[in-house]
Amino acid sequence: MIWLALMAGGSGLLIGLHLFRVQVIAAASASLIPFCIGIAPFLHWTPLTTAIGVFVLATALQGGYLIGAGLASIWSRMKGAESASVEIRQSTRASVEGNVSSRI
Repeated sequence: MIWLALMAGGSGLLIGLHLFRVQVIAAASASLIPFCIGIAPFLHWTPLTTAIGVFVLATALQGGYLIGAGLASIWSRMKGAESASVEIRQSTRASVEGNVSSRI
């Protein structure tokens, strides 16, 4: 069960890092129900254990998605701030060079 939860969390992280829409995570969460029902006989799960499995896997999937989406958002803001600082440096350099060339 722990390995399934880790795989669900990793899948959610990857989905979140790619910033897919909420419909993708909703479809992935809905697909966990038939998946858990399908593997329950092989793992000798009771109906209660199957319901708990669905809940745990959905929680891991959606938690991973939130972490991935947060990391992707932070990364895009850092890239945006970095490109803005480069533009400021270039415009400052251009204005300084313009002032120097006009004085000569």
